[in-house]
Amino acid sequence: MRTRPSEHPSQSPSSCLAAWTGRKAGQWGRKPLLLVAFGVLPVRAVLYTLTNSASALVAIQVLDGVAAGILGVVSLAAVASVAFAILYFFVPETHGESFA
Repeated sequence: MRTRPSEHPSQSPSSCLAAWTGRKAGQWGRKPLLLVAFGVLPVRAVLYTLTNSASALVAIQVLDGVAAGILGVVSLAAVASVAFAILYFFVPETHGESFA
């Protein structure tokens, strides 16, 4: 069964925020963006418990998309920087030779 984009309201904000998050992670660093993303998640959880209407649930799903968009980009950037640091530490300066 195919799904339409309107059935997943959290995917639109996450894809729209990806480029913005990448630019801001380079300017501000990753920690402030992680604080925003992790701050949105508890707010979303509380709002889920307090709502009764379907339209409010869709709006809350948008908050989930904001957190997912930020966490997806920033976590990949963190993994890439750690992997680069490990590679830089263990690879000898003469790249053509073995470690021996």
